[in-house]
Amino acid sequence: SDSRKKKMADNVANENCLIHFYKSLQNSMEIPDLTSVEGAQFLDTHLKDRSYISGFHPSQADTQVWGKLQGPPSDQFENLSRWYSNISSYGQDKKSFSPSDIDLKFAQSEKAEELKGLKKKHEKKDKKKAADGSGPSSGKKVAE
Repeated sequence: SDSRKKKMADNVANENCLIHFYKSLQNSMEIPDLTSVEGAQFLDTHLKDRSYISGFHPSQADTQVWGKLQGPPSDQFENLSRWYSNISSYGQDKKSFSPSDIDLKFAQSEKAEELKGLKKKHEKKDKKKAADGSGPSSGKKVAE
């Protein structure tokens, strides 16, 4: 009887682990590079039977994706365009959407990664110049 109870408890624990594992898979979404056709197509398909990125109300997931898009999508992406117009209509209220229950992971193109690296390198150089007193923000008056 005790071994049977232990076996049942182990089965319940295993089921709970599996449920948690599957829920964790559902709570994460990897989105292809949104500057590519592939990224727009992914979202268009995802939004085919949904009004929002996750759930039944707008959330920070919508705000994040909206912010990553570089303007309105092409009209060829009917579902994405509908969603974009809807989220855009909230204006500044997008900032106060409820937290998202999904973790979004955004892929970036190699070009975007390269530009990000160049920007960081440039910012580092500017900080160094400012610290050395040779940059435009050094406060020293340039000889006329």
